[in-house]
Amino acid sequence: MDYLVDRVKVETDAPVRARMLTEALQLSNDTVSHIPLHDQVIPWAMKKNVELVHRADNRVDMLTVKIN
Repeated sequence: MDYLVDRVKVETDAPVRARMLTEALQLSNDTVSHIPLHDQVIPWAMKKNVELVHRADNRVDMLTVKIN
């Protein structure tokens, strides 16, 4: 993994870089390089006529709110 990370940092050929990133992600998946210890679920409740985008940072962007 260290070798792949070091190579990806300096690789300028996009297809080669993409292959190396894919290989690194597959290696990480195959070797179970980490175990998530926390998975926070944030419940949202709203009326059926309200739509909004649930952002990754859990902030409400009022520009994405739609009321039908």
